[in-house]
This record gives sequence, C-alpha cells and structure tokens, in this order.
Amino acid sequence: MTASLDNPRYGNLPRRSIEHVNSDLGVRKFCELFTDPWFIVKEESKNDYGVDLVIEALVGNGRYPTNIRCHAQIKSSNKKKNKDGSFSYSVAASNLNYLLNSPNSFYGFYSIREDKLYYCSAENVYRNYRGRKNTTVRFTKILDSDLLKDIHNRMLDISLSIRDFLLSPDKRRLLNEREFVYTTDDDGKVLLMHNAVWESAHGEIPEGYEVYHINGDFLDNRRANLAIKEAEHPFPIEEFQIEVSNTQMYNILSIILEGDTAYLVEDVPPPPKKMFTNIVNSLINQGWSINPKTLSVLQKKIKKRLKLQI
Repeated sequence: MTASLDNPRYGNLPRRSIEHVNSDLGVRKFCELFTDPWFIVKEESKNDYGVDLVIEALVGNGRYPTNIRCHAQIKSSNKKKNKDGSFSYSVAASNLNYLLNSPNSFYGFYSIREDKLYYCSAENVYRNYRGRKNTTVRFTKILDSDLLKDIHNRMLDISLSIRDFLLSPDKRRLLNEREFVYTTDDDGKVLLMHNAVWESAHGEIPEGYEVYHINGDFLDNRRANLAIKEAEHPFPIEEFQIEVSNTQMYNILSIILEGDTAYLVEDVPPPPKKMFTNIVNSLINQGWSINPKTLSVLQKKIKKRLKLQI
C-alpha cells in the first residue's frame, strides 16, 4: 500500500523536484561506470562549489590507489538533442575556472531519454569560452569503455608529468598567457617544458624545427603528445626572455621602493638568485645607500614574497 501525503501522520513535507531526481540518477550512472579496476569515486557533498564527483585513478588492476584525481560536475536531463546532435548546458565561468584549477576535470551529462553518458573536458569548454559570466558546455562524446580508458591514461600521464617536473632540481614552473608551461633556471634562462620533455627523450631540437603538441592541448606535455615540425613562425624566445626578465626585475624594484605595499606581477617564476644582488649593486653604484641591517630586512621580504633563495 502506498502511503498518502494526505495522512496527517507525515505532516507538511517538502517536494522532491524532478531536477533533484534527475541529478541523483545521473550521478549514480557515472558512479557505476567509473569503478574497478580503473577508478574509485567519491561524491562531493560538503562545500562542493559545483563539484559532484571526485574520481581517483587506480593502477595494478585496481589494487593500488594513486591519489591522482579529477573533479567532475554532472548534468542530467530528459531533453532532446540539439539540431547538431549535441546536448548543451550553460555553466558559470566561475565554475569553469574552479574545475580548471584541478587537472583532468570534466563535465558529464546523462541523457535519460537515450540512457547514455556524455563527456566534455573542462579544457575543451575553456577553448570556446568568450570571457562572459556564463559559457556553454556542448556534449558530443559518448562515454564508452575506450574513452574511459583514455581518461584514465590521461590522468596518470599528466599528473605524473607535473609531479616529475616539480621534483626536478628546478621546481619552478608557470602556466602563462600563451597557454604553455615554462620555468626559468638559476641564471634566469627561460625553459619551455614541452621542449625539455622532447629533448630528454630525443636529444637537441634540430635547427629550424620546433616542438608542437599533437592534440593541440598545450598543457598535455606527455612524450607521446609531442613531435617536431619545421618552424614556419619560430617562437620569439629572445623577446619572451626579455619580457620575463624585465618583469622579474620590476617585482624586485617594486619591493625595494614600495615595501609591503608593492604591487607584484604574479605570472612569472621567481627571479634568479643573482638578480637581486645585481640590482642592489647597480643602485649603490648610482648613489643609493642602505645599511646592512636594512638590507637584511629587505632580503627577507624579497625571499618571502618572491620565493627567492638569497
């Protein structure tokens, strides 16, 4: 017998919306797919800020957790396809940025009408972002076993590439406006990550050639995703080197002149150790004076704010 809500024993109860029903159904469907032996899935429920699932990769036929994770936001609906065969959802730009801060994050969609799961990486959504408050996620890829395996491999490859790079002798790296990863060595020389990865496997890049990303993803620096081609428009490394060095010097001078109120450019690696010494010596040669105690305090500020080893 079905209990009636008119029964006074239950009181006045909240109604479960169809949106909540669909959302819960979609999350369950994704949890059923992202499972052994490739994944562990945990639902994010406390202060999730738009993340429904945290997915951890397993290795060794499911025996070993890796702590390599991605975040997913799940959509679900009974609506029909768009005319171009896709499904689409509008999401806030703030949510997209939130997902992008964790590698390999994605949006998932469950079509109740088709009983199929769809996938769109956060990176692909970003490529179509036009700087507005909201952007549209277009779902065209059906999430099958082949795509599931590709997601698993991609999670491992990208996360391990970042890990290896951060554990290298030079731990400084940066994602910049040009959408590639770079760092600087102890002398301040710019090192492009995709070049370093390719050269570690194949040797020096031949003159007149450049390394490129096969799938077009400038963050995907796996060896298998890198190849060389003749450089039609060589990257202006010398101009970029000058830009980076000038910005590093600007940060140092800003702290020297303005102290704690200095405005710093955040999108450059820490300056090389000798740059601070060279700037101080140059200022002293131009008539600037500073006592040893004040210089020591200044060094500590530079070290703290710019993460510079002095």
